[in-house]
Amino acid sequence: MSAVLARLKRLPRDIVEALKKHRWTLAFIVACLLAFLGPTYGIYVLYSLGLSWPIPDITGFALFSLGLISVAYLMASKPESSD
Repeated sequence: MSAVLARLKRLPRDIVEALKKHRWTLAFIVACLLAFLGPTYGIYVLYSLGLSWPIPDITGFALFSLGLISVAYLMASKPESSD
């Protein structure tokens, strides 16, 4: 039982280490989601909330632009692969 408790105590530390190890990949996935899901579903949600015309479209364009800029920045700062 103590081995299970020790493993459960170590689990958050393991997750943080895995996130640190794969932070570039995770940042790239988030940037891609921002670029492609932000404008489509973001605009849909804002129109569902009843916002008038220019606000959802401007917000969608801003999310798309921010996502593309983030992808470009991440691609320019891609870490060297250690194959």
